[in-house]
Parts: sequence; C-alpha cells; structure tokens
Amino acid sequence: MTSVRRVSQEVNLSKFVVYHTMRNVLKYKPYKIHLKQRLYDEDQDLCVEMCERLIPILEDEGNVDFYISGMVNKHNGYIWADKNLSITVDIASNSPKLTV
Repeated sequence: MTSVRRVSQEVNLSKFVVYHTMRNVLKYKPYKIHLKQRLYDEDQDLCVEMCERLIPILEDEGNVDFYISGMVNKHNGYIWADKNLSITVDIASNSPKLTV
C-alpha cells in the first residue's frame, strides 16, 4: 500500500499528476480500509465478562465514552485499485481505554 504522496516523491511528479494518472488513466479508485480489532480464542471469555460488567453501568449512566487506540490512522488509509478488494485489516490495540 503506497500513498499518492509517497508515489509523487518517488517518481518526482506532483501529487495532482499522480492522482490524475491513477484515477483517469489507470482507472483506479481509492477504497477505504476497514479495521477491526484482532481477537484470539482466549479473548471470548474476557469479552463476555466485560459485557456483563458494562451492561449495568450503561443502564444506570446516560453518558459513557469508550476509546480504544490503534496503531493505524484509519482516516488516511486507502487502497488504490481498479475494483473494490473488500480488504479488512486486523489491528492489535496497544492501549485500550475506557471512560465511564
């Protein structure tokens, strides 16, 4: 996966020329990468336990925020291709956080 910016630096062309070439000449389109948290078999019991603890909290409190940080900036992740590859990337979160 290479960004338009990186390709433009490598071939010494403007980002506009690279974008135009990928879009209009090669007929590529940018497709969004979908991220999901990597779960292992041993995580299933922990997920059930967490849900059992959180459901009463969510029922009692009106405002609860959840935040799990990941290694990838999902807002800037695109794959250029001539068709939608339906790619899903597994990420391992390194610092999960919970604000109640």
